[in-house]
Amino acid sequence: MTGKLHMLDLNINHQYRGRAFNYELQLEKGVHGIVGPSGAGKTQLLRMLLGTVRPGVGRIVFNDRLWLDSRSHVHLPAQKRGVGMVFQDYALFPHLNVHDNVFFTPGPADYDRTSWLEKFKLAGLAHSFPSTLSGGEAQRVALARTLWSAPDLLLLDEPFAALDRSLRKILRSQVEDLVHEISIPTMIVSHDLDEIASLCDTVTVITEGKIAQTGSVKEVLNHPVNETVARFLTWENIYEGKEASRLFRLDGRFDRLKKYAISHYKLSLQKRENALILTGYVESLDRRNLLSHLLLNADGNKVHVHASVQAATGISVGDEICLYVEDSDIIELASI
Repeated sequence: MTGKLHMLDLNINHQYRGRAFNYELQLEKGVHGIVGPSGAGKTQLLRMLLGTVRPGVGRIVFNDRLWLDSRSHVHLPAQKRGVGMVFQDYALFPHLNVHDNVFFTPGPADYDRTSWLEKFKLAGLAHSFPSTLSGGEAQRVALARTLWSAPDLLLLDEPFAALDRSLRKILRSQVEDLVHEISIPTMIVSHDLDEIASLCDTVTVITEGKIAQTGSVKEVLNHPVNETVARFLTWENIYEGKEASRLFRLDGRFDRLKKYAISHYKLSLQKRENALILTGYVESLDRRNLLSHLLLNADGNKVHVHASVQAATGISVGDEICLYVEDSDIIELASI
């Protein structure tokens, strides 16, 4: 390796069941999120890191240790990588109680087992079996077992997917505290952008077996690089340059060959100095959850606009409205 050394340096090309997976990724220590549509290849990436899937071509280096190099025929087996993984279904041993599940593998010789169970709020469940546990309890057992083996890298595959919303929020907070307290580099696969924003320092978006974007959580969520990423991140206000320049009166700001996106959070009914303006009559209005979908008639042009419910408060069909957006909040999207 040359140049800056990363905690993880990965470059992989792999074929599986007629699909191509191409990953190039360099990460530093911290908590990293992996997001993308279903079937994009997120779990496949975790399995390659775990060592249960051997890529056809590529190289993986973790903390200066060579895990994979197809050219020199190096493939470190899973049991020698020091990777811990919490699976979606937790994979607890049904014939073992909580105590024996957690301490199935050797752990730190100097750490008291009772204290370890207490850290995960499992001391009172030590003699219970998996069939009697709630989803949240089973998840804590799986996490306690994985971390007991002191892995160098922790992988979490949709750790909260099987839990209801209220329990997800509680356990997300507990996991956040534990991961930062124990200070183990962590990668989390999730469909929930709120989880990623809460737990992660950086995030990678995977689409169709390729890495589309990697960066800080703030950077990726606020500046998607292309239309595919923008739509996955729920940016629905996407316009072609020619249309947007006319509707928003941008005086040539847009190139007609490009596309631009505006987050629904950035559109406002409040007048702002030097803001760009879209004026039109509301032909239809649909409020769903935290998002309002408006169909505007702007000088004869039908324009679909998504705004926050708060921004659309008090609006009715037939109203003439002005929407404001700062020039800096319009993101240019790269061609796919």
